[in-house]
Amino acid sequence: MRTRTLAFALLTGLLIGVPTGASAQWDDPGAFPDTTSREQSRMQWGGRIGFGSAQAGRATDEFGDPSLLFGTAYTGNGLRFSGVGRYHFSDNIALRFELGFMRSHTSGFADTDTYRRDLTFDLWSLDVPVALDAGARVGPLSIRGIAGIGPRFGVSASAREERTAAVPPEPALEIRTGLALPLHLGAEFAVHTNGNLSIPIEFRYMRNFGYPDKTEDRFDDYTSEEDRGRFLVENDWHFLVQVGVDVRPGAREPRSTFVEPPPPPPPPPPPAQPDQDGDGIFDALDACPLEPSQAGQPMPAPGCPASGGIVQLSCDRVWVSVPIEFESGLDTIKPESYPILYLLADTLQIAQNVTLLSIEGHTDDVGDADENQWLSEWRAYSVLEFLIEAGVEESRLQSFGYGEEYPLESNDTSEGRAANRRVEFHILENQTCDF
Repeated sequence: MRTRTLAFALLTGLLIGVPTGASAQWDDPGAFPDTTSREQSRMQWGGRIGFGSAQAGRATDEFGDPSLLFGTAYTGNGLRFSGVGRYHFSDNIALRFELGFMRSHTSGFADTDTYRRDLTFDLWSLDVPVALDAGARVGPLSIRGIAGIGPRFGVSASAREERTAAVPPEPALEIRTGLALPLHLGAEFAVHTNGNLSIPIEFRYMRNFGYPDKTEDRFDDYTSEEDRGRFLVENDWHFLVQVGVDVRPGAREPRSTFVEPPPPPPPPPPPAQPDQDGDGIFDALDACPLEPSQAGQPMPAPGCPASGGIVQLSCDRVWVSVPIEFESGLDTIKPESYPILYLLADTLQIAQNVTLLSIEGHTDDVGDADENQWLSEWRAYSVLEFLIEAGVEESRLQSFGYGEEYPLESNDTSEGRAANRRVEFHILENQTCDF
């Protein structure tokens, strides 16, 4: 069982800077049980690679009239690599920073009275947009909108020219790049893992407010009134599809589970007195209802074998004589402890007089105290989950963790530390005992 978050968002709410989604936690643990809580960093980091279409505007001369380069709009494609950082004001809204490195490749043609000129332009650039990033999450999926602006610097440009008629060759175009100011609009869809990673797919539209004043073409050793003018290498717009990976650091937050028991049902008719282990002591009076006592042997508790049994009930405790083992430093139960927990689950299903059981985790004092607190809570909760899966009603169980606060023995020895790493079972409500 892991945390699930309910949220809904509309992209139009993003464009005006107000998130319209809402984030909520399911209250019904039976529908989406909430077992993980995270206290995440406000910062999120990621990378993107994107590919899509690009278009450069038609060129005009300094008077606004068509120049020799005037013809079709210059179209092509763009490839962009970017690093992304987000500062989250809340789960729904964030400020987004990017550093993008982009190559644009556009081509087109211009007609004159005597020949046709085909031109291809390549531009390498850096862009640094700042954007509002808002949206919401539905379970493992999220949708976010992006609206922002930022400068784009041309860092390298080149042009290639071909002609379709027999005309004297001319020097290649010399292209100077400058500064543009594009608007960034987009939508992002992401799949979130159980950890800190998410996989985004983003649709991005980049539109320039204007062309850079210092970007121009000129023909070395060739001047003509007809060729006078400038061609702005900066693209008019891009539309890209980007994919990447985001990481939002965060630590799991300690959690205890408190389950309110449901109202008691109307009393059933008196059942026949069962004796599951067949030792002649009815289950209602048997402290070890699944472990038979032996005739002529001492019983440390009613119905228990002379050894005391593996699982023994009293008014306020469930005693488990074999420790519950976990993987080192984790809340994962070792397989060798499964039979013990199955025996405990079967015993609790028989002992319906136990209506509320507290599962309590403890650790030794090795390591950080906060980490030990977290570990004790999650180990106790892992046992709670195991018992529920084994058939014990969830309303009868709750879990707590106490870290290193209550040692049984000294932590100065390995034996003492082993004894302090334990899970205890305390009965909080027992219909057959008067607390």
